[in-house]
Amino acid sequence: KLHYDFGGSGGDVRTLAACGGPAICEYSNIDTLDLYQVLTMRFIEDIHRPRFPYKWKIKISGCPNDCVAATARSDFAVIGNFRDAIKIDQDILKEYPEEKILKVVNKCPTSCMSYENGKLDIDMGNCTRCMYCINEFPKALRPGDDKGATILIGARARGRIGAFLGWTLIPFIKVEAPYTRLIEIIVGIQDWWDEIGNPKERVGEAIYRIGFGKFLFEVGKKLGIDPVPQMITRPRANPFWFYWPGEVE
Repeated sequence: KLHYDFGGSGGDVRTLAACGGPAICEYSNIDTLDLYQVLTMRFIEDIHRPRFPYKWKIKISGCPNDCVAATARSDFAVIGNFRDAIKIDQDILKEYPEEKILKVVNKCPTSCMSYENGKLDIDMGNCTRCMYCINEFPKALRPGDDKGATILIGARARGRIGAFLGWTLIPFIKVEAPYTRLIEIIVGIQDWWDEIGNPKERVGEAIYRIGFGKFLFEVGKKLGIDPVPQMITRPRANPFWFYWPGEVE
């Protein structure tokens, strides 16, 4: 009677979530609202009719501030990001107290910032785009112009083997209508998970069970996703390596 659509429940694509994006936020690097609409319409049948081993959540954040907690609570997270350097207005930066500037520089998570002789420098090669400095100096620092998104896979808030943060699947991808490449990636991962997933097993648990390396070999190769260092949590400690099938006769 209220003309609302049905939401998802059970082993299906759950109703998507997105931040307000460009409608309310100056930091948004992607059009979260348009992407939300397109993905909802593309996966509307999977939202209504369960067909997967368990739930599949898609969350979309416009910037790394991640106001919808996509990094921690979604199977497929789209986090708006930028690839080039942070834009710095050195003149406006001088309006901030030097004590605050030094405090922000010293608290940079990767220590990629330096402040000498009244000038702020950022080593973008070590910058993780965490938004900390931009949040502290909103007038002087702005996100770069080469905008896109970072894709993470496999997060969940709780479960049989604990909570997961998402693995970085694609450090940077352009996110522009009609979002063909993004939809291709989602469908490819869903098809793989639908085949190998156990009942009540989220995609992150399936990846954890078989290993992220094997996931990339089976899915990434098919989708054209090449392994990059950003995907690695820590270096491999096990010196033994079992070859891939077909490498040795």
